[in-house]
Amino acid sequence: MNMERRFIYLFLGLVGIIAIYYWARGVVMLDPDFGWHIRMGQIILSNGIPATDPFSYSMPSYPVVGHEWLTDILLAWLLPVIGYKGLAGIFTFISLGALVLQWKAVRKQQRQFVFIPFFLSLTTLVFFFGIRPQVISWFFFSLILFVVRDRERFRKWRWWLPVVFLVWANLHGGFPLGIGVLLAAIVYWATTRDRPYNVLHRAKTWFRPYKNKFSVFS
Repeated sequence: MNMERRFIYLFLGLVGIIAIYYWARGVVMLDPDFGWHIRMGQIILSNGIPATDPFSYSMPSYPVVGHEWLTDILLAWLLPVIGYKGLAGIFTFISLGALVLQWKAVRKQQRQFVFIPFFLSLTTLVFFFGIRPQVISWFFFSLILFVVRDRERFRKWRWWLPVVFLVWANLHGGFPLGIGVLLAAIVYWATTRDRPYNVLHRAKTWFRPYKNKFSVFS
């Protein structure tokens, strides 16, 4: 067995151990909003999305925006089917999927050092992990970063991005972060389209005898 294969096995083993820890934390540490999401999902399934806060005693008619309504429905529907441990497993896969996307986005450019930030992210995010809608935004945010990291990949995915944002906006309110990343990438591409070398390469046309005619060599 060569060194590279051993390293891969070690890497997968460590990821597996950390994944088990994620799952165990999701089972043991109950998110404070979990009961709220379950009850809201049950209300939506029974009566539709409420326009006012159904839980407020002092302000029962206060308008609310159910920006996580789809997640609430899924949690309320899945809990009786797969239980709390099953939900912890699903959110563990979602969080690991987010980190895998980040790893795939940078592994070609930073292949030698990509494992260091990968494991740092794994061990840091565990303190914020739980059965909570925010984890879903981790995945979608990583997906947008993965897409815009490569311009050719963006061209292939660009027609699917409206669908991605449509789903994300109904699962969690973190979608403006993805829009910000997308706009930043578009601005970057627009302002760096002509590299300094290309600008000089085209400018040299004007220092030749045939500067007023098109040259295929420019």
